[in-house]
Amino acid sequence: MPEIHSASTPHADFREALSEVGVVLGAAETSQKDTAKYSTFNKAALLLLMAKFESFLEDAVADFSYAVQELKLPSEQIPEYLRKHCTEFLLDDECVHSLRKLRGEAIEKVRLLLPLWGLADKVDSLRVDNRFDYGRHGSKQMRKLFRRIGVGDVFQSCPITGSRENLSTGRTEAVAIDMAGGIDSMTNFRNMIIHQDASPPVTHVQIGAFMESLLKFSSAVVQLLRSRVEGLRVTGQSCPAVQVSGIPGESAGTPCSTRQRQWHSGDTSLQW
Repeated sequence: MPEIHSASTPHADFREALSEVGVVLGAAETSQKDTAKYSTFNKAALLLLMAKFESFLEDAVADFSYAVQELKLPSEQIPEYLRKHCTEFLLDDECVHSLRKLRGEAIEKVRLLLPLWGLADKVDSLRVDNRFDYGRHGSKQMRKLFRRIGVGDVFQSCPITGSRENLSTGRTEAVAIDMAGGIDSMTNFRNMIIHQDASPPVTHVQIGAFMESLLKFSSAVVQLLRSRVEGLRVTGQSCPAVQVSGIPGESAGTPCSTRQRQWHSGDTSLQW
């Protein structure tokens, strides 16, 4: 079984969270002779793993927006895709309806948006929808989540590799890991468990290997977002991004200023 350590690494929080999954997988490993127990532990481990991974991704998006917010840049140095998303997120249909009636909450949202469009010396508040759409899962939804902060395809931007032995040469070779495909497969198993009360054909070894891939991928995601924050801090220029439009959130994101963070004073790099 892969061990999950809580050492201080760029993705230590996620690694530590997965220690619970490791406990369940350990129970599965020792219960292989009892079919019912073995299946139950594997299903529990899979559900827990997918939930913790999605939580990590949501936190990564929120932490990125908070880091950009803490730069306190002029509006013209905030990437346009990020300003557009914040505007779409805050000015949803309910807000527009309330604004017509001059309700205080809607007016406050407009006040938060004004600095984004050049009506202040600096931008010190960013509201990004960091939540998955309710009931939606899988690689497509993960791509959608990261497009909100300008990452065109998070899987292409964060490639990871594994290794395998070449049977003809006996040498170990690096191979690309299809993270999107793996996530979709595990999401299908998740849906089988939740919606069909079924026991998918997955072993504790497969779940453990997938968990290791998620750890690699989570590290790549953090490195990507950290580099983009650093690019904004050093150059004041927007990072490579796609134009984001027409993706209003169906569920409310967490206001960045109200989330607990692990930041050092004056340090705008991601702390994981």
